[in-house]
Amino acid sequence: LNRVTRTSADGVVEFVVADQTEAVSVKVTGMALVSQELSRTAKAFKHPTMLLLIPFMFYSNFFYEYHFGIIGVLFNGRTGSLTAALYWLAQILGSFVLQCFLDREGVSKARRMQCSFVGIVLYIAVTWIFGGYVQYSYGISDERQALDFA
Repeated sequence: LNRVTRTSADGVVEFVVADQTEAVSVKVTGMALVSQELSRTAKAFKHPTMLLLIPFMFYSNFFYEYHFGIIGVLFNGRTGSLTAALYWLAQILGSFVLQCFLDREGVSKARRMQCSFVGIVLYIAVTWIFGGYVQYSYGISDERQALDFA
């Protein structure tokens, strides 16, 4: 890929990746590389869209302890492993479904964004409601249940 372009909202074609033949290659190593990466990350978080993603980043990483803690209490090793594998498989399939929806050409970008945002929030709410139901209906506590469904 020598050139990658995109069309901005006002119809102007802009380069996302500049022509590599014109660029001078400078190899950055050590602390300069770390500093460059941190400054680029900070610059990315100045963009309002990145700020909107922070709650999703928090949710997706903070609650792993809860999800996998419940698996460890509720199931034995075999069923817990199956549950964890299905958890990751569901995340992969969910990302493909969301990608297919977001790539649809027949729906405007704004409408796709709104629908996907509402869909993700509803999915999170349903997941937590179902998780609460499971937790209270099985009487999950610190005592190991060791259920075997595999």
